[in-house]
Amino acid sequence: MRVIGASNYSGARVEEALAVARRHGLPAYQVLQPEYNLYDRAGYETDIEPVALAHQLGVVVYWSLASGFLSGKYRSKEDLAGKVRAARVEKYLNERGLRILGALTGWPRDEPRPRASRWRGSSRGRA
Repeated sequence: MRVIGASNYSGARVEEALAVARRHGLPAYQVLQPEYNLYDRAGYETDIEPVALAHQLGVVVYWSLASGFLSGKYRSKEDLAGKVRAARVEKYLNERGLRILGALTGWPRDEPRPRASRWRGSSRGRA
């Protein structure tokens, strides 16, 4: 094994695990896997990102398209009828979610659309 990581840990829990690894000479986490997309950003940005930056940890997100919602595939409850993802996507069908989706789908056709998984990095000048 070359690298170990953690998924769904709070920033405090990652800090604690890194301290234990240092204290006992154990391998430490080098990568984190949080939920992150244009809708579900707060948990990462306020809790996990500061820890990842402070310790130079890699980050590989999951749920970057919010179960397909951010692809524009689901725009109404009618679009969810009979779909396996309906229960997970329904939480995004609100004013905020539709505003985010509108911003993505309103992008000029001749320009590449921003992707949820790389939007955060480019918004701060990071690729």
